[in-house]
Amino acid sequence: MTKPQIDQYNMLLTVENLLDDNVSIWNANLPISTTKTLFSSKLDALANQVALQLVNPTGITEEKNNVKIDLINKAFVIASACCSFASATNKPELYSKCNLTRTNLEKFKEAELIGVCTNIQTDALAHVALLAPYGVTAVIINSLQSSITAFSAITRNPVTAIAKRATATTEIAKMLPEIIKLVETRLDKDLVALSLSQPVFYETYNNVRYINSSPTTTMSLTTTVLEKDTNIPIPNVNLEIVGEGINRISSERGYNTVLNLVSGPHTISANHPNYVSQSVPFTIVSGETTELVIVLEKR
Repeated sequence: MTKPQIDQYNMLLTVENLLDDNVSIWNANLPISTTKTLFSSKLDALANQVALQLVNPTGITEEKNNVKIDLINKAFVIASACCSFASATNKPELYSKCNLTRTNLEKFKEAELIGVCTNIQTDALAHVALLAPYGVTAVIINSLQSSITAFSAITRNPVTAIAKRATATTEIAKMLPEIIKLVETRLDKDLVALSLSQPVFYETYNNVRYINSSPTTTMSLTTTVLEKDTNIPIPNVNLEIVGEGINRISSERGYNTVLNLVSGPHTISANHPNYVSQSVPFTIVSGETTELVIVLEKR
């Protein structure tokens, strides 16, 4: 998101938190209740798009590389065993098909690697009863098939993630102005009804609604904490900028901000009793906002 979008999104979340924390003040007012329901539903949809935009396909690419390495390792072991068997039993055609080095396997394109590994698996399965002395069993061959399936599935993920990010960016640009308009034309007007009976709350609301878009004021860090696999936001995660005495707790939407961090490298730790803790390094650049996604795995 751009700096103005981050400012607006942060303001909208703060408005929602203020309303949620003071339900007893406004829930008897039908116009406010109706607008608040619509506001939160639209903010739910926006938060989902923000999460999609922030998920970095680099992590998926790294996972794909790990799956590829696992596939190559298994294929190389089985292919080598097939070569030994073919050489000992005078099967030149099998030897020629399986005579592959690890470097050969690494150079294949994704679709080619899947095809070559499938051929190795098929040839090994055809001679499974005779390959045991060479260290290859049916279990090992089936494990290669599982790795082929896993690699085939994950080769599509980075492209899918990038496409989702592009779509999310477009959706955010469309949805943010719609929600801002709803706040300006309805919520702001509805809450005027409380200006006399609840002056402190009304003043607090107006202060929250102020968006500081000055270029000299920058949110140094925004964090969104998501659950691995589901990308569902995780609330109430303890966030600490390590060694700097700065602590935050993620909101119901897994979101938080830290202002005015010193330029340079930092580390943030994320802790929740139901999830495996994470420490994530990040860098602050002067005059810019760092958007960080922390993905936690369930214990």
